Amino acid sequence: MSNMSKTQLINSDASANTNSANSHIELVPGGSAETGPDSVSSTHTQVTNLTSTTVNGPSTSSSSSSPREERLAPPITSADLDSQPVQNILSSVSVQSTSGVCLQVELHDGTVYNVDSRDNPTVVEDLCIQLLKRYFPKMGPAAVQLFGLASIDKKQIPKMLWVNPCITIEELKRHILNSPTAGGKNTFFLRIRYVPGKKFLHNLPALGPEILKYLYLQCKDDFVKSRLSDIYEQDIKNEAKARGYAVLSIVIASKMEEKDCQDILNKQKLEAFLPSHLVVRLWRGYQLRKNMKTKTEEFLAQHSNTKVEELLMGYIKDVLNEVQSYGVERYEAKKVSGSLRPVHITLDVQQHEENGNTQYKGLFIDNEFFSSIDDFRSIHITPNHADQKKLSWNVHLDRSNGCPEVLRFDSKTVAESFVSGVNGYYRLITDYYMNLSQQMELPSLQEINRLKCHGPIDTSTAVRKLKTKYLSDEYYILKQSMQVFDQLAILFCYGGQTRKRLIDKKENMYCLEGENEEEFKDINCLIKYMAETRNLLPKHPMKVKPQQGKPRENILRSSYQKLSVKIKPLER
Repeated sequence: MSNMSKTQLINSDASANTNSANSHIELVPGGSAETGPDSVSSTHTQVTNLTSTTVNGPSTSSSSSSPREERLAPPITSADLDSQPVQNILSSVSVQSTSGVCLQVELHDGTVYNVDSRDNPTVVEDLCIQLLKRYFPKMGPAAVQLFGLASIDKKQIPKMLWVNPCITIEELKRHILNSPTAGGKNTFFLRIRYVPGKKFLHNLPALGPEILKYLYLQCKDDFVKSRLSDIYEQDIKNEAKARGYAVLSIVIASKMEEKDCQDILNKQKLEAFLPSHLVVRLWRGYQLRKNMKTKTEEFLAQHSNTKVEELLMGYIKDVLNEVQSYGVERYEAKKVSGSLRPVHITLDVQQHEENGNTQYKGLFIDNEFFSSIDDFRSIHITPNHADQKKLSWNVHLDRSNGCPEVLRFDSKTVAESFVSGVNGYYRLITDYYMNLSQQMELPSLQEINRLKCHGPIDTSTAVRKLKTKYLSDEYYILKQSMQVFDQLAILFCYGGQTRKRLIDKKENMYCLEGENEEEFKDINCLIKYMAETRNLLPKHPMKVKPQQGKPRENILRSSYQKLSVKIKPLER
């Protein structure tokens, strides 16, 4: 994302113009203009009792992946480390061309994006956003915070690694180039990393109309490509239940594409809905196709009035019920304290959720609770040079509920995967405006912090903040849109009413929506224009800043817990 200039205070004595009429001002009576669709009610569809025992002819279905390793770094002091991003710690061992490194990014709708040299300067986070904007344009800025770029290899531990979202594609290629397993096709997957617990799934549609669809496509793709067993060592073992998943997928495709189920089967075949090993084991193609067609038509008739969102929710919930560890991240490390004994690290924010609110969600070491996400205070990575034969990486964990701990990882790639996971959950659950690791601060977070702008909170939340805390016309809130990229919204009181204006960002220029003739290099100039020229704001408007630190504000917690928003003192 492009860097926005730092917001400055508006304090001008210039007289305001009387031109206050504007057809693009939206009155906000208190309701939300940006909230997503109503939360859908989940349905546990009755598709697991099918008893057919025949299946179509065999097919092959595979997902390619390759293990990722790091480059070795020369010695560096901890003082140097603390002053620079972690990706800058590594200096080049050898400057080699990355032109021969081929990268692919697979989306779970079947799209394959071939990364080329023009993407080299792009940060990984920005590449994920660009792909979602291109192929899922209704996803929205709030939803993309749940995504990450992952590599999958069932032969490695852990079997799924998440790419550091702060490095560039060029750096990622260099990591691959210096890997002992470099070569071949390097495939990464654009995945929803932060999967809410089952009882919070109904909040997802508020983040955008396509987030639920993508999570369904991811669960379905994992089921069909046997990734459930490859990654989580769990699978849908009951064949009748597996065929039930296939029936539900066919019905969903029929409703989404507005086509007959037979057309869906003719177009995609059964291999698009069932894992290949089930197709091979149950080979009697004609009989199964006939049976599946009958079962699908029966199921569709029973659920003709069921909304697609409810069917998607039912599929996702069934997968999460079958694969309890879906979304849980597991790592292997060594505890530096003591005798450097190997330990198993588990990052699980959903543990015990069915028993209600409990502190036992977060980080576990050898299955013993270590810290909740809320109790983390900072994380940083340092290289360890104790072993001259191989460089390892220490992750320093500082928490408020106990003594600090240091975990040692053999690979920088694994250490970054772990740290980025804790970082992401902290922003989603605890404080959206803070990274626990300053070495891995996302460009998108740097941008909104420079602007002192609220993230993608919905309009009703912003109005509530403005009305309940700040009753005069001097105050305004600047926030990101939940649904539209490169768009901000300013909410303010005018003439006793709460109003909203949208601000578009185009090629690093800002303008009020519908007024492209007046463009500004930074948002501060636009605010000054609204105050002095348009007379929409007072001469000395005061911005309501987002909360940072204690008490914490977190804008996406509704996907995990009830939304809670706090206010920070004003700036003038």
